[in-house]
Amino acid sequence: MSLVSFVLLAILVGFYVFIYRFLNQDIDNRLKSTTLDSAMGVDYSFEERIERNNFVFVYLKEGNYYKPINTDANLLPDEKVTISILEKIEKQNSETGSIKMGINQIRFFKIDNYVSYTVVNEDLNTLALIAKMLVTAFITAFVFIFFIAKYLASWALEPVEKAWYMQKQFIADASHELKTPLTVILANLKILKRYNNLTEEQNKWVNNTNDEAIRMKDLVEEMLYLAKGDVEQNNLHYSDVNFSELVEEVILTFESIAFEKGLTIEYDNFQEDIIYCGDRQQLKRLLIILVDNACKYSDTGNEIEIELSKSEKKIIFKITSIGNIIDKKNADKIFERFIRESESRMRNSEGGYGLGLAIAKNIVDNHKGKIRWEPYKDIGNTFIVELNV
Repeated sequence: MSLVSFVLLAILVGFYVFIYRFLNQDIDNRLKSTTLDSAMGVDYSFEERIERNNFVFVYLKEGNYYKPINTDANLLPDEKVTISILEKIEKQNSETGSIKMGINQIRFFKIDNYVSYTVVNEDLNTLALIAKMLVTAFITAFVFIFFIAKYLASWALEPVEKAWYMQKQFIADASHELKTPLTVILANLKILKRYNNLTEEQNKWVNNTNDEAIRMKDLVEEMLYLAKGDVEQNNLHYSDVNFSELVEEVILTFESIAFEKGLTIEYDNFQEDIIYCGDRQQLKRLLIILVDNACKYSDTGNEIEIELSKSEKKIIFKITSIGNIIDKKNADKIFERFIRESESRMRNSEGGYGLGLAIAKNIVDNHKGKIRWEPYKDIGNTFIVELNV
C-alpha cells in the first residue's frame, strides 16, 4: 500500500510541476518578446507604458495568462502600490524574476532600460494553491493511515508474538529438562560397560545406546543454546579477547581428532596477537563449530588451511577444507536450522543435526559480523568470518 501511495504522490507532484513550469515558461517567453520589441520601438495596443527613473516600464494588460487589475495605464488603482511595485522591480539585479505583492505575483523581464511586467493570471496561483492543498492532504492522510496500520498490525501480531515466545520458551525449558535424564543415562551406561560378563552382542547394544545418547545430548545442548538465544537475545559479556590465541587453543583441541583422520592443520597468513572485544565463550564456540565441521567433512589425508588477519576495520578468519563440497545452488540454505545440504552431510556416524552452522551464524550476528561460504577450487569449502573492529 505504501508503494502505491508514493507512486500516486509522485505522479501528483510531477503533474503539478509540469503544468506550473509550462505556464511560467510561456509567460517568460511572452515577456522577453515584448521587452525586445519595446526596445526596438514596436508599440502594441495591449501595452501601457510608464516612464520612471530612466526606465520604460511596459505593462501587459491582456493575454492568455495575464489578468489586468483595471483598464487604466496604472498597474493597480492605488498609485502608491504601483510605485512600490516599480521600486521593487528597479532594485532587482537579475534580468528576469518575480516579486510578491499581497496575493499577487508580478513577473518582469529587463533589457537595457526597458522592463516588461505583468500580474500573473490567477490560474497559476490557484493551481499552486490546489497542488499544495492536495499534497498536504495526501501526506496527512498517509501519516494517519500509517499510524493506524501500525497500531492494527501490532495488535494483530501480539498473539502471534506471544505464541512464538511461548514456543521458544518451551523449547528452552524442554531442552534444559532433557539434559538431566540424558546425563543419568550416560552415567548408567558407563557403569554398565565396566562389567566383564557382557556378551559381544550385549556390548554392541550398550555402545550403540551410548553413542546415540551422546548425540542426543549434543543435540539438546545445541537446541538449548538456540532457544535461549531467541528468548534472551543472548546477553553478551564483552571483554578484550586475544583472538589469535583463542584460535590456537581451539586448533590444539582438535589436533588429535585431525591426526586420527590423517589430516594436517596448516597456518597460512596467520597474524598473532589480534585483540577483539567480544564474548569469549561464544567466539570459542564459533571456532569449535567451524574447525569441527572442517575435520568431519574433509577427505582423509588432506590439509585444513586456516588464515587469520586484521585490517583497520575488520578481523577476517578463514578455514578451508578439501572434500564434500557444498552445492552452490544450496549454499544460501546452509546457515538455516536443521539443514544438511547434501547426502554426504546427512546424519551418520560423524554428521550432526544441521544446527552447527545456524549457531555459528547466530554468534556472528550477535557480534554484528558476517559469515559466508565460498567454494575452494571446486574441490572443497571455505568459510569466512568477518568481525568489525
